[in-house]
Amino acid sequence: MKDFDIKTIRKGRKIERVVVEYFVRFGVGGLHHVGLTMNLSSGGMFIKSRVVPSPGTKIEIEFALSDGYKALMGGMVVWIKDIPPEENDGLRARGMGVKTLSAPGEYQLFVEAQTREGCSN
Repeated sequence: MKDFDIKTIRKGRKIERVVVEYFVRFGVGGLHHVGLTMNLSSGGMFIKSRVVPSPGTKIEIEFALSDGYKALMGGMVVWIKDIPPEENDGLRARGMGVKTLSAPGEYQLFVEAQTREGCSN
């Protein structure tokens, strides 16, 4: 995904988050599931997904950066937004807030660049 709307979220957060949608693969002991980031920062991200591990679960995340590089990251599910299937109208995002435990420098540079771009809009 190249064309996306970037907005910076500041709402009382210590670390700025950028609203950006990127497909990620994630899982425990392998990249078995697909999700879509709704926002991200150097400290974490929200991943929209049908599969939502329990808070405290450590997961692996593969994040494909715009230059084709795939950043393999470690994270921990901090909180979940679980919407029962019968109540999900398709407008609300079922997913999880993930704290970044480890990430390569390329990911950090990507987030910084997205934050700068979001601030300039």
